[in-house]
Amino acid sequence: MRLFLCCSLYVFLAMACKTTNRNSSRLKLIQKTPEAGVTHVLDKAPLLIEPGKPAVVSINRLAGTPPADSMLRLERLELQIKPADAYAACQPRLTQARFTEMVEKDIQTPVDLQSRPSYRAQEITMTIAGDAAQGWTLSADGAHDIGDLYLSFDASSPMTCHVSAVGHGYYAINSTGSWGTGSGDPDRDRLVRAWGSDRGHRLWHYLWHGMRSQWTQLGPSDRDALIAHFGPTVAPPARNSTRSPDGEDFLYMHHNMLKAIGQYLKTQGKTMVPPWKVLPRYEDPAYPSTAYAAAQDVFDTWEKDYQDQEKIKTMTLGEYGQRIEETIHNNMHMRFLNPADMDIPGDPLDPEWEKKYSKLFDDPSYDYLGGTYSSHVNPVFFMLHGWVDERIQTWLEVHGYQSIGSEAECQGKTACYVWLSDPAYVLEAGDKPWEGVAPGAARNGLGLHHHSVPTGAVPNLSVKARARLYKTRRMGGF
Repeated sequence: MRLFLCCSLYVFLAMACKTTNRNSSRLKLIQKTPEAGVTHVLDKAPLLIEPGKPAVVSINRLAGTPPADSMLRLERLELQIKPADAYAACQPRLTQARFTEMVEKDIQTPVDLQSRPSYRAQEITMTIAGDAAQGWTLSADGAHDIGDLYLSFDASSPMTCHVSAVGHGYYAINSTGSWGTGSGDPDRDRLVRAWGSDRGHRLWHYLWHGMRSQWTQLGPSDRDALIAHFGPTVAPPARNSTRSPDGEDFLYMHHNMLKAIGQYLKTQGKTMVPPWKVLPRYEDPAYPSTAYAAAQDVFDTWEKDYQDQEKIKTMTLGEYGQRIEETIHNNMHMRFLNPADMDIPGDPLDPEWEKKYSKLFDDPSYDYLGGTYSSHVNPVFFMLHGWVDERIQTWLEVHGYQSIGSEAECQGKTACYVWLSDPAYVLEAGDKPWEGVAPGAARNGLGLHHHSVPTGAVPNLSVKARARLYKTRRMGGF
């Protein structure tokens, strides 16, 4: 934990000191290049201005045809208020502009589960510049999911004007994940995204990370609801806090995930996504990098240490896996994500989530590397985890083993390490390595496409449980 906090702090310091190398994505820009002109968010919407009353501008009057399930984010608006006809006067003074924004809800506040359970509306005041003759520019710090816009005018009498607005921002729709990079085989990448975007696969990865960190914090009724819906393997094993094999769970689950997709690709006539043999450097043009990760010299040190035989000799496989997870793994997820992408809103186990968001966030193109619901849809995930998986073999060789497996798989083999068999561990009775809600499916040759992981919502989870899971949806500890 201490190592994790230090790494997280380093990530935040690095974010403050570096400049993000942003690239394009398939986000639909509202503001186009000057040569192409701009797209109006509102086109001559009638606006009734009355003294002492705010006029409301709704973003439902969008010009053009943005996707119905997209989210509108605005950084600033440019308003033009004009007479409704050639003979009317329309010169009121704009005195205040504010809008509603949907933001994450405080977990202590009761919430109506029929509405957006993880969000609440808050008002944001916009800065006003300009005048009635030239038009106004309204701006707020940052980009916001904007709701209705409330405008207050200083007017002496009622008047109906026309308002048109040019928005600077974007429609948040499916984008290209990690900058559109891939494994070098577009057909294979398409299969990887199709495989990973299956809702059962998404929930497998999302729940494994979420349950691992939050299970002990959930109440008995929430645990019972999850077990009733997903089966007993949704619950992680009880781990002793000292000499824990948690790092083996990390290596074990992802090892099985790699085997599963490798089997699936083989059935489609494709080879496995090749692992990185050497981690890409920041200046590698094939993999544009973000500022959300440690500096290159820190990566170099980690990469060297985790292949240093003398240092590996002192570690159990659990400690080795934990160090890799909390350093290179977490930071690599953040380094190669596309910052123009967005994480899922709310909890995908919520009854309303699938209706509102499944079309957008279960699409194969949604492969955001920064979230546990989406990162494994991205081919970059498997190049990174291929490197991580090869470190298992590195550890085995240093400790005098040739292979690894369960007791049954190691039977009759020499120098075969049985998962969780290190005598340094303090284990609970019946403790086994844990892969989450899809037990054994990674080894049955079906590639998880015919598994029976329930994919529907868990309607009776408490608000607190949903909020806890929502907070663990991100990779990389930020």
